[in-house]
Amino acid sequence: MNISTQASHHQRGSAIMVVLLLTTAIGIIAGSVLRSSLTEKKVNVRNSLRSEALRAAEIGIELAFAEYVNDVETNSGLYAAAVASPIQKIDLSSRGKSLVVRNNITSIDVRSEFVPLPVRRFIDGEDPANDDDPLKNKFVIETNINLYAKVEAKRGGETVEVYLAKTMAIRDAPLFSHAIFFNDDLLFHRNFDIAGDVHSNGHLQLNTHNGDDPLRLGELTTAVGNVYRLTTVDSSNMGNRLSTGDNLITVNGDLDLDHMNYSTSGTVYSNNILVKSGVDSRMSDWLEHSQSTFHGSLMDKAYGVPVFKPVGAEDAQKDNVYTKNVNELNNSGYALIEPLLPSGHSAVKNNAAREGKMAAKAGLLLRVEQNQEWVPRDYRGRYTTNPSKIVNDNEYYVVKGYKYTTRVEDGTPVLKSVSLPDRLIGTANSSISSVNSGQPYPEKYSESSSAVTGGLQDTRTGRSMDLITMDVSRLKEVIESDPSKLDTSGKNFRNEFSNTSDWNGVVYVEFPTSTNVDNSASTNSTDINSKPFQYGSAETNIPELASQYGTASWKHTPKSRTDEIVPIAAEFRTLDPADTGMGLQLIKGSNLPSVGGNEGLTVATNTSMYVVDHYNADGNFRTGTGLQYNDGRYADEDSGHGEVPAALMADSVTLLSGAWPSNRANSHKGYSGQSSTRKANEPLEVSACIASADYSVYEFFVRSLENWQHLLNDSDVGGLGHKNPIVVKGSLVSFWDSEIPLMKDAYGRDKSKPVDKYWNEFASHAFTTPRFHQFLVDGRFPPGTPTARFYDLREYIVLHRGEVADKTELTKVGFTL
Repeated sequence: MNISTQASHHQRGSAIMVVLLLTTAIGIIAGSVLRSSLTEKKVNVRNSLRSEALRAAEIGIELAFAEYVNDVETNSGLYAAAVASPIQKIDLSSRGKSLVVRNNITSIDVRSEFVPLPVRRFIDGEDPANDDDPLKNKFVIETNINLYAKVEAKRGGETVEVYLAKTMAIRDAPLFSHAIFFNDDLLFHRNFDIAGDVHSNGHLQLNTHNGDDPLRLGELTTAVGNVYRLTTVDSSNMGNRLSTGDNLITVNGDLDLDHMNYSTSGTVYSNNILVKSGVDSRMSDWLEHSQSTFHGSLMDKAYGVPVFKPVGAEDAQKDNVYTKNVNELNNSGYALIEPLLPSGHSAVKNNAAREGKMAAKAGLLLRVEQNQEWVPRDYRGRYTTNPSKIVNDNEYYVVKGYKYTTRVEDGTPVLKSVSLPDRLIGTANSSISSVNSGQPYPEKYSESSSAVTGGLQDTRTGRSMDLITMDVSRLKEVIESDPSKLDTSGKNFRNEFSNTSDWNGVVYVEFPTSTNVDNSASTNSTDINSKPFQYGSAETNIPELASQYGTASWKHTPKSRTDEIVPIAAEFRTLDPADTGMGLQLIKGSNLPSVGGNEGLTVATNTSMYVVDHYNADGNFRTGTGLQYNDGRYADEDSGHGEVPAALMADSVTLLSGAWPSNRANSHKGYSGQSSTRKANEPLEVSACIASADYSVYEFFVRSLENWQHLLNDSDVGGLGHKNPIVVKGSLVSFWDSEIPLMKDAYGRDKSKPVDKYWNEFASHAFTTPRFHQFLVDGRFPPGTPTARFYDLREYIVLHRGEVADKTELTKVGFTL
């Protein structure tokens, strides 16, 4: 059979074509897959590089942020340069670069743009976004600095550039932003009706005792540490505290409650919400529970509450009894009231801290100097060198006036002397109603017939005090009046001191930090020839250390302090009962000076301050305090009185009633409840922010030397539904430890016990209610108010050079695209 082969040839050709087609298709597919694989590999590499570069850019911006924070705190120049030239290239440190330029990162370029005009804005507490903002319901001054980073990354022939931006917000909040602010632990154990916010940079203890009415906190209460719904107590039910004023703490910094007694029996409200016993930071679900219960009105470290502290200050710290070879005490907040030390001094502060000192801010600086014309005399006026016969040793010191012609922020500060008006500052008359003419000297402590007739006896500290008295009404007269209507000394003062260009509302009274005369200084020849004293050395001891009183009860002997604080001269704060301290007394301060844009008055000093009678107020609890409404509203100005923003800042502030001129005679009595010999005459009203020494038991923060117990049922106290015979309209700030130690063996005290054991000896029932002032709500703060500074980094934004708007922004800050 013949079989045709034609078909088989066609079949073989078709098969070949199929194979060729399949081979081509497979090749195309394989090539496509290969190309896709290579493209995907490149994409993966680039994505990986982009992620790495973005992380590096974030680190770079964080490092730039840290550089700015450090500069603002130390004033090393970066911030000032940014203000002068808004666009800056930031060179990271070599260590900083090593954290970024590594692995596949080849370069980083960081730029900043300073946004000029700071914005004053209100943090609205009604906005849910601000629920957990510790600055809510406060005015802040906010400055923005935009930070940019360009990062290049390379790997496997691939190069990626990324651009990242983030805004750094610098928020300045006035230190007087709370009704009560403590730089350390804060303990409430009595009934206070607080109008305004409360903040503690440490732990917060909340309770009442002895059957008190409830403790009522305001809209916002915050603590950097823990909130404890209890009060640590000792046998006097006043707070279990060591001789230093410290509570026992664990190695973690929490209260060591296993070794302390404590009480939870009282009643506490936070923003009108009951704080039940056991509801505090120790709860395992505290954050969730507190958010749902208190809605942001009671916050602790779980919320990230920031530390309030002035620019340049370090965190406050107590010495820890468990670290026997280390002294952790840091009282750097005291630098606010420390004199402006010269640039060559061993304890000079950084520029930011120097600019923030009240001494640097003063328009009028009053300085205690050595009287070069002093001749020691006896009671007959005869010259004598016998110390026991000298009666005019107080005249060894004289108060002189100065103003700045160059301030610290402008370079080396330069002072110019000014003639002071007569009867402004010096020795008070016997009725403490004015300053004696021609006596710009301290008033010497004196006793006659078992009564104090000069100076005062401070039963709180256990020491006699010479006093320099300032007549605030005289200051108001010479600052506000037409010079032509002043007496000769007032005219001379105003000829040398302008109430517009020199006066700024801040008066700083500087007491000597040593008693060594600076003979190299020029003589101040205004009125009386004088020379200043040399500046003393930094204190190395802890003022409240019990071992300094010769007792063995204190088991901890620390090393010397290293916080570089220079307090008043040691001669004025020794522990020898025969020695005398020196303090500042303010009288006739019911109305304060206020000129033009320099609204109000701030008086600051580096020693103890004593304020006699109502201050910047009319003395009527039923007007301006808000107490008559019993609804927690803020205080407001007394109608028609001329009330102005005011502040008092000192090592310690003691408030005295209008009866003090007669009570002073019994000020040396302090044993067995003898404060009853010094009864306040009426409830006391003070309209001022007060910054003073720390004493963690709030009840003893505002110092007093009189007995107020009989006023608890007064019609303006108990009659208005509260038990606080002293009202302070403003803000109470405890920001430093006193550098003037207490003589705990005075008046029969047991020197190993805390001062609050002896309250009936130096005062009694001087309960003070703080009423945050509407002035402060409206942003009307006292002159020279220090500010606390906070830093915040906002969200990151990725910029693209291909986007027109982004390209414009990147080019503006100096990137080459």
